[in-house]
Amino acid sequence: AVSHIECKKDHINVTTGKGTLTAGKVLITVSTAILASGMIRFTPDLPDTVMNAVTDLPCGVLNKIGMSFAPDTFSDDMAGWHVACPDPDTSGDNAFIGSTDINITPRGKAGTHQQAIIFAGGSLGEYLEKQGTAALTDYARQTMTHLYGNNIMKHMTGVITTAWGGDPWTLGSYSYARPGAADMRQALMNSVDETLFFAGEAASIAHYGTCHGAYISGRDTAMNMII
Repeated sequence: AVSHIECKKDHINVTTGKGTLTAGKVLITVSTAILASGMIRFTPDLPDTVMNAVTDLPCGVLNKIGMSFAPDTFSDDMAGWHVACPDPDTSGDNAFIGSTDINITPRGKAGTHQQAIIFAGGSLGEYLEKQGTAALTDYARQTMTHLYGNNIMKHMTGVITTAWGGDPWTLGSYSYARPGAADMRQALMNSVDETLFFAGEAASIAHYGTCHGAYISGRDTAMNMII
C-alpha cells in the first residue's frame, strides 16, 4: 500500500510497502475516505481546494445482503425493485428505519437460482455492519419475511454480505455530496500543478457512486495525463 507521496521539483516519490517509486506524474484513485483518513501522507500537504472537496464528498455506507433462492421461488411479476416498510424496532438502532430497498432478479433458464439483494445504508448500514454478518443476515431475513411471509426463507439457498465501512481499502461504499457541495466533484477533477491527478467515482459528475463512473474517470484522466 502507498504510505507517502512526496512532490519534488522535478519528480514525485511514491513510498509503498515494497519500496519507493519515482514518477513525473501520479494518478490517485483512492476513495475520499482514504484521503481524509491521512493513511497516505502528502509532502507538501494537499492544497485546501482538494481537501475541501474531500471533506464535502465523504464516503457513506451502503451495505448489501445478497440471498439466493431456489429456482422459481419468485414469479416474473415479483421481479424488480421493491420497497419494504418494516415495523421499527424501537429497542435498538433500527428504530429509524423508514424503508428498505430490495431487488429481485427475474427467472432465468430452468434450474437457475434467483437472487434478492437487500440494501442497508446510512446509519442502519453502519449499525448492522458493526454487529457483524449475523446481524446483516437476520435483518435481510426479517425484511424478506415481512414482504413474503415466513415460508419464503425455506427456499433460501445461500447468503453473502458486504462490510464497506470497515474495508481498509475504501473505508466506505462510495461518495455523497454534502448539501450544496455537488460542485466539489469538479474541484476534485482539477490537478495539482499538473503533477498530481485525482480520479474515481467521486470525481465523476455524471456517474458518481458507480463502478463505471470510477472506470470512466480513471480512463479519461489517464489519457489527459499522457497527451
